[in-house]
Amino acid sequence: MMPQQKQRDIRGFSLTQPWASGVIEEFKKYETRSWRTKYTGLLAIHASKDFPGWAKREHESENGIFRETLNRPWTDLPTGAILGVVELTGCHPTGETIIEYRGISQQELEYGDWSAGRYCWEFRNVMKLQYPIPIKGALQLWTLPGDIKANLLNLYEGEYDPTEHGYFQQPEQQRLV
Repeated sequence: MMPQQKQRDIRGFSLTQPWASGVIEEFKKYETRSWRTKYTGLLAIHASKDFPGWAKREHESENGIFRETLNRPWTDLPTGAILGVVELTGCHPTGETIIEYRGISQQELEYGDWSAGRYCWEFRNVMKLQYPIPIKGALQLWTLPGDIKANLLNLYEGEYDPTEHGYFQQPEQQRLV
C-alpha cells in the first residue's frame, strides 16, 4: 500500500501595511498576534485594503521602524492584494524565553507586540510575487479562491510558468493603493 500524499494547502493572511511588505521583503520574520493558530504551512500574505493613518505616520516618521528597511513612501506600498507566499513554521508564546532561544533581533522586536500572553508566528521561505494579486482579504486565516490557490501552490512549488497567466503579470494602468 502506497503512503498517502499530504494534501497541499495555502491560506490567506491579511496584514496592515507596512507590516505586510515587511514580511515579504524579509525584514520581518515573525508576526505577533493575540491569538494562536495550530495551522502550519503556506500563507498567502495579503496587504489589507485599509492603510490606517497611524500606520502611515509610523512608516513616514523619522524614527519609524520601516523607514530605512522598506525605503519608499507609503503611497508606493500595494494594498488590497496578495504580495507573496511564506511558510508558517510555528506559533510560539511570546516572552523572554522565545526571544532568547530564537535570537530575535532588536529590530524584529520593534516590529511587533511581544508582551506576555501573545503569540509569535514564525515565517520562512518567502516568495515575493512580481505583481500583487488584487483580492479582498478577511480577518483570521481565510480560504483563497480555487484558481488563485492552485496557481500560487504551483508557482511556489516551481510547477507553474507565471508568464502564461494573467494573475502574475503587470495589471494594465492599475494602481493598488
